[in-house]
Amino acid sequence: MSTVTIFGKGNMGTAIASVFEKAGNSVNFSTTEEPATSFGDIIVLAVPYPALEGIAAANQENFAGKIVIDITNPVNFQTFDELTVPADSSATAQLLR
Repeated sequence: MSTVTIFGKGNMGTAIASVFEKAGNSVNFSTTEEPATSFGDIIVLAVPYPALEGIAAANQENFAGKIVIDITNPVNFQTFDELTVPADSSATAQLLR
């Protein structure tokens, strides 16, 4: 089985952790208050989109060679009616720039 590190301990992060644990994987969390000290084979990014760039920049070495799953949605969290990335792009494409 695998070890999974989940960034974000909100509703989505804890729900995803439950699924991984039920499948026999071990899970650890990384939060602002309690950053992970070790990283699993699988990384799940379950944080608000605006936090994504800082997390990715600070953890490039920790993410190298790992499976990284990004569940963020680049929406305007004040209105929930528009994307914060250009229509012809994606959150991942913006992050890689």
